[in-house]
Amino acid sequence: MTQIIQEKALLAAGAAIGALMLPQQVWAQSTVDSSATGQDIIVTASKREERLIDVPAAVTSLGGEDLLRRNLTRIEDFAAQVPGFSFQNVGTRAVRLILRGQNSGGAGATVATVIDEVPLSYSSSTANGAIDTANIETWDLNRIEVLRGPQGTLYGATAQGGLLKYVTNAPDPSKAEAAGQVGFESVSDGNLRGQIRVMANVPIVEGKVALRLTGFYVGVPGYVDNPLLGEKDVNSGFRLGGRAQLLLKPTDTLSIRLTAFHNEQEFDGNGTLQVVGANLTPANPPANQFDVANGGELQLNAFVPTINRNRYTFFAGTIDWDVGFADLFSSTSYGTINTTFTNDFTNANLAPGLTYGDFFPAFYGEPVNVRLRQVNELDKFNQEIRLTSNPESAFFGGAVDWLFGGFYTKEDITFPQTFEIVSRANGAILTTPFPGGALEAPATYEELAGFANFTIHLGDRFDLEVGGRYAKNWQFSQVEYFAGFATGSDFLNPAVKTSESKFTWSIAPKFKVNDDVNIYARVATGYRPGGPSLLFPGAPSDYPLSYKSDTTTNYEIGIKGAILDNRIDFDVAAYYIDWTDIQILSSYISTETGQRFNVTGNVGTAVSKGLEWALGWTIVEGLRLGVVGSYVDARLSADAPEFGGFDGDRLAYVPDWSNTVNLDYSFDLSDGISGTVGGSWNYIGTRYTDFSTSPINVNHTALPAYSLFHAQAGVDFGGVGVNVFVRNLTDERATLTYSSNGGFQATGVGTIVTPRTIGVNVMLRY
Repeated sequence: MTQIIQEKALLAAGAAIGALMLPQQVWAQSTVDSSATGQDIIVTASKREERLIDVPAAVTSLGGEDLLRRNLTRIEDFAAQVPGFSFQNVGTRAVRLILRGQNSGGAGATVATVIDEVPLSYSSSTANGAIDTANIETWDLNRIEVLRGPQGTLYGATAQGGLLKYVTNAPDPSKAEAAGQVGFESVSDGNLRGQIRVMANVPIVEGKVALRLTGFYVGVPGYVDNPLLGEKDVNSGFRLGGRAQLLLKPTDTLSIRLTAFHNEQEFDGNGTLQVVGANLTPANPPANQFDVANGGELQLNAFVPTINRNRYTFFAGTIDWDVGFADLFSSTSYGTINTTFTNDFTNANLAPGLTYGDFFPAFYGEPVNVRLRQVNELDKFNQEIRLTSNPESAFFGGAVDWLFGGFYTKEDITFPQTFEIVSRANGAILTTPFPGGALEAPATYEELAGFANFTIHLGDRFDLEVGGRYAKNWQFSQVEYFAGFATGSDFLNPAVKTSESKFTWSIAPKFKVNDDVNIYARVATGYRPGGPSLLFPGAPSDYPLSYKSDTTTNYEIGIKGAILDNRIDFDVAAYYIDWTDIQILSSYISTETGQRFNVTGNVGTAVSKGLEWALGWTIVEGLRLGVVGSYVDARLSADAPEFGGFDGDRLAYVPDWSNTVNLDYSFDLSDGISGTVGGSWNYIGTRYTDFSTSPINVNHTALPAYSLFHAQAGVDFGGVGVNVFVRNLTDERATLTYSSNGGFQATGVGTIVTPRTIGVNVMLRY
């Protein structure tokens, strides 16, 4: 793999040199200043361009220049800059997005992910869409928009908790630009890796045609060792990708944009490490169960490599045509998501103190290792077409902004699993007396939807926004088992087909106190689709063949704006969410046979209520203080013993309090030379682990709160910039996720905050 990484790095370096050698003028930065407030920032949250403070919903916009200056390159980096936004780290490649506390641990995503007009997230809950999140590199982005609360009216399935939208910089046919960045990151107790990023914007026909190319290679330093295999920094890896965008403007009223996009990442390890755990006493865990094992050494003793890889590749075309009375927009896209990973099950537990590695040698007559190989693959086609009125057009005699649209998507999903018994002596896959077993589970998801949205202007100060969406989906699944210990005999299950119709709606009145301050209320619904269950061989007749969608209804009130000549800006929202028919991986006990099955089902209800704030103060010119945070009280509102939860239990991996304080100062050093310095404090409150009914797991235990400090400083010489940053300045080893068992020699496993990271970047702009 090292050779592959080196080859890809050389290709990226060659692209960077080519971009930077273009004979261009100095790139005029399209700065989104950290002091910008809602009257300056334009967003597309409502599928039309609006000022941020005019949107009657909770929306956060993070500008591309701010992301670059703070070195916020991933979801794990920028989540703390968004109120009510948290995540569950699932190792090196995977992350679960959580907005306003909506996390049930199910397989389906509760937060939709979009890049420009391309939906990137699984609509289906059949596969691992909840954690196979498109974690896009933020290089050469215009901004990131995060919409909090249900967005089902405009964005449909899986947007029941909200939306993460990446907005790229479009090709510019009026000027040539190029930029490149080289640097490195070094992790405490780990290694050092280099990075390179490039961008070139090339006008082909002035004012009519332009091409924008973006590419990056990011080496990711590791810090977890595997002494069993004699390997160091096994969670090292790389991220690689880019975009090619062609813009055609044959007339002033017609724009066509073609995009090819690729993003991939690969890691030698899954990012977990050994913690003390409670392997032998899950019912009575020790007080230090979250502490790093092995005397504090960052280790994961795995018998087989746990390589993780995923790739996103999409092709898209958009047409934007001003037809006079309205704007006609079409977006067509096709793409694939491929995730491949290997897990070492040798240390996984069958019972407290009994692992697969202990159990199998009695059958094979020699020490063995046990591994799982899995591939998740999604092929996704999307088509959306919509007609959007010009601002405040006449509609039935009144001033109304309106939007009508239709949407179609088709997903083909496969996820083969192979369970292998491997000789520890020579690495051979053993099949006698029985193989490990395997399964394939092809599935399809097809959806057709229509939606509409109206903003009714009831005077100079009062608006009413109303929207609705009707969607119908059809799904198919058929599971085939291949003989082995994990799967029994060869068996082809009957096909399971489901269909479901859903209507979502939103109502949002808004009152303009003045041009810079708005008060709004919003009631909105969202949903996550149901679907077919994965059948087991010999499933009893009362086994559930499907599960329903779950639904949220969100009530919120907010105020946003700026005062004192825009020196103070604010965005505050309070909300209450009802969550019904929660999808969860639960235990189903057959009344016919008494057998217990782990299935996706609908269990119980929950309520999430909270307060979110984003406050900014420009103390003096160039010096800005920002505070971003939330209080979230997300709990079950009914007993759900099927998955180990009871009325009043907090939902998993949702911090009760979170807060970020940013202090930034920008200044001139001399003519043409400027500097910036800044720092952040992030506080993440108490969270709880997943629910569990397994006797080998500690159920729903509280993780300690933690604080992180980050700092950065930079100097811009006009065409060359140097930036130095430190993340996790105090080198905290805070626990992010936890399992009480599954580690080497009866330990647990977990993930921690990345240790202190120091980095340097040099940027050239032309």
